[in-house]
Amino acid sequence: MFCPRVTSNKTLAGIFTFLLFSAPQIAAAQEGEEKTGGGQWTLGLGAYGVSSPYDKEAKEEGAFPYIAYRNSWISIDPSGVALKAISDDRCEVELLAAPRFMNTEPGDIQRYADMDRDIGLDLGARAGCDFGGGFGSSLSYKADVIGTSNGHEIDVSVAKNFAFAEGFGLDVRGGTYWRDNDLSRYLYGVFDDEARLGRPAYAPGASFVPYANFAFSLGITMHLTAAATFETEIYTRNIKNSPIIDREAIGTGTFSLFYNF
Repeated sequence: MFCPRVTSNKTLAGIFTFLLFSAPQIAAAQEGEEKTGGGQWTLGLGAYGVSSPYDKEAKEEGAFPYIAYRNSWISIDPSGVALKAISDDRCEVELLAAPRFMNTEPGDIQRYADMDRDIGLDLGARAGCDFGGGFGSSLSYKADVIGTSNGHEIDVSVAKNFAFAEGFGLDVRGGTYWRDNDLSRYLYGVFDDEARLGRPAYAPGASFVPYANFAFSLGITMHLTAAATFETEIYTRNIKNSPIIDREAIGTGTFSLFYNF
């Protein structure tokens, strides 16, 4: 059952998690209205659930309101800022500023309560192209700039959109994250000062994390849209060998209602 979180870090992580997986549906709903001119605000209510990689029995759940703004050159929401730098009929390049957060962190598990992970700040860029016929691709690069993880990430993906009926669609996306050793250790490893008896220090090294995302959207009215998403990430051997990782894959699901005006 979804339940609200009251602590600020959990609330922020929940909002970031929800927006990360719901952003394509929000943007698609806004895009149609942007063509009429001006920017668009989005108000919404979302719920999410995510399995913890640190304990097979653990998961995080939450529900919360959120607000976002988007126009033809900038997008602002609690998950970050995207500034359009280059754009043509098919492709665009955006500059990114985004918080680095963990959907669940080791400190959420009692036996790892001493392993806190601070929220970081990433800067980077994203390039995306629409090839027509519902096919598209995206490539992004982000790097930590405040010393939280000192890590780097590349995300490459391909997507296909299916329109089953007016207002009802499915977006299928597959890709992989590449994360350097610093970011992989922040997410999956054990730092030297966190090593304990039975929990040795561990650095996974640079990691590839394949993922698949399925996102359904339903236009209820001209301004109101419902969306549901599910994403799974699959861990490679160097991540699974970490002393704190207890799963071979994790799943994240969201459900949302949002209103654009």
